Amino acid sequence: MAQEDRRRVLDMLAEGKISAEEAERLLEILDASHHRDGSGENAGRQNSQDPNIDDKIERAVITTVRSAVETARSIVSEIPGSLERPDGYGEAELSGERREDTFRVEDVPTLEVENFNGRVEIVGDSEDESVRVTAIIRHPDLVDYSAMQEGNRVAVRTTPGGKRSFLGWRFLNRGAHIRISTPREAKVEVYNSNGRATMRRIEGGGILRTSNGRIEIEDLMGEFRMTTSNSRIEAARVEGEYKLESSNGRIRVRDGKGTFDVETSNGNIRFVGEILPKGESRLATSNGSISATLKGKPSLQLNASTSNGSITCEREVEIRGDWKKRQLHGVIGDGKGVLTLKSSNGSITIE
Repeated sequence: MAQEDRRRVLDMLAEGKISAEEAERLLEILDASHHRDGSGENAGRQNSQDPNIDDKIERAVITTVRSAVETARSIVSEIPGSLERPDGYGEAELSGERREDTFRVEDVPTLEVENFNGRVEIVGDSEDESVRVTAIIRHPDLVDYSAMQEGNRVAVRTTPGGKRSFLGWRFLNRGAHIRISTPREAKVEVYNSNGRATMRRIEGGGILRTSNGRIEIEDLMGEFRMTTSNSRIEAARVEGEYKLESSNGRIRVRDGKGTFDVETSNGNIRFVGEILPKGESRLATSNGSISATLKGKPSLQLNASTSNGSITCEREVEIRGDWKKRQLHGVIGDGKGVLTLKSSNGSITIE
C-alpha cells in the first residue's frame, strides 16, 4: 500500500471526513489494489515475513476510534436528547459544510424538497414571512446542492455529484441533512431517500415520501400523504385527512382527528383518536395486529376481518349479520362514516 494513500486515508479519518469503518474499508481496498498492481514478488515475500509496522499502527488507530465512538454512543443513548441542539441537528450531523439561505414570501409558501442520504425536517415555526433553509452537507465536493426561490415557491435539491476519486466516492458517507423553518400554512412536498423525515406544526397539507427512514409528524392540520419503506411512521396530534403507508414498519397514530387511510405490509397498527363521520377510514396490515381506540362519539359503520387472528370489540355495536371469530360487521352510533379494519395475520382490538 502506497504510503501517500495511507496518509490521506488517516488524515481524512482524523479530520472527521470519514468514519472508522469507512477508513478500514478504504485501506482494505487500497491494500488489495496494491497487491494486484504487482509491487514485486520480493516485496510480497518480505511483507509476508516481516509485516509493515505502519499497518499495525493504522489498525490500532482505527480500532481505538471505533471503540471510542461506540462507547460514546452507548453512553449518550441513555440520555434522551443529549445530542440534540437548538437548531434540530445532532452533533454527529454537523461534520459537513453548513449552508444557510433565507427567502421572503408574500403569500402561502410552497416547499419542494428532494434529498438523498440524510434527514429532512420541516417545522412551521417561522414568526415572519420568511422561509429559512439550513443544510449540513457531508462531502460537499461530491454533492450538488441548490436552494432557490421562484415567487412563493422555494425549492431545495441535493443530487449525487463530483468526480470519482482514487478512494472511490461510493464508499464515502455523502449526503445532506436539511432543516426548513417556514410559516405554518406552508404547502409541502418532500421526496427523500435513505433518511428520516419529520414534519411539525404545518397546516397547509402536502406529501412526504422517504425510503429507508422513519417518518415522524406532529401537530399537523390538513390533507397529507406520507409514505416510507423499511421503517415506521409515528404521528401525534394530527387533524385532517391522512394517508399513511409503510412497506416494512409499524404505524402509530396518537391523538388523531379526521379520516385515516393507514396501511403497512409488515407491522402493527395502533390508532388512538377520533374518526370523523365522513368518508371512509381504513386500517390494514398484512402481518401484524390492529388496535383502534375510538375517542369522542363515533358514528361509524364498522367492518373488521382477519384471516389468522381474533376480533375483540369493547364498544357498543349494533351487529349486522353474525359476529364470527374472524369477522365483524356492525354500526356504532348513527353509522354516518365507515371504518374498515383488516389484518391477514394478526388480531384486531376495538375500544
